[in-house]
Amino acid sequence: MEPKSWDTNSSQNPSSGGVGSNTSSGDLSGETGATTNQMFNQAKGVTDKVVEQAMGAKDKVLEQAKPEISRRLTAQIDQATERVAGISEAIRSVSGQLRDSEQTAPIAGYVDMAADQIDRASEYLKGKDLDEIVGEIESFGRERPMIFVGVALGLGILAARFLRSTPIQTMHTQRTGYGSIYDSGRMAA
Repeated sequence: MEPKSWDTNSSQNPSSGGVGSNTSSGDLSGETGATTNQMFNQAKGVTDKVVEQAMGAKDKVLEQAKPEISRRLTAQIDQATERVAGISEAIRSVSGQLRDSEQTAPIAGYVDMAADQIDRASEYLKGKDLDEIVGEIESFGRERPMIFVGVALGLGILAARFLRSTPIQTMHTQRTGYGSIYDSGRMAA
């Protein structure tokens, strides 16, 4: 039995809209478009539900992790205040040495004032949690915006200077174990 071939000019071809055809080509494309739109809307609905569930899960995880993160940051702040107190003691030691010399005795007063300021900052931060510190910084920024911007700029410049002074190892150094071409102060040949 031979497969039936359709003559495109024949009235028996169902897609040509001729005799023997129950639907027109316009109806077929309309049905296809409607089906495609339904599938798209269903897929969009499923995607929206998945995204909503993922966002809910993310928020839940963040809410559960927030107390632990805050506790750890508070512990690190307390450790930092202890270190700062140690720095203050070292500065006071330097101040004592400056007082011993007649030439540097006037400078010792300024060094003592710096040590006092560091002590006050350390005491201020001791026992505070991160939310309190952030809240106070925000209120200071609202009350004195120009000073806040100036301090932020100064801290940014100090951080940039610190980062620039930190030696950077190149990928070549890490992979091969050899230093950079500038390690010995001269370029390697």
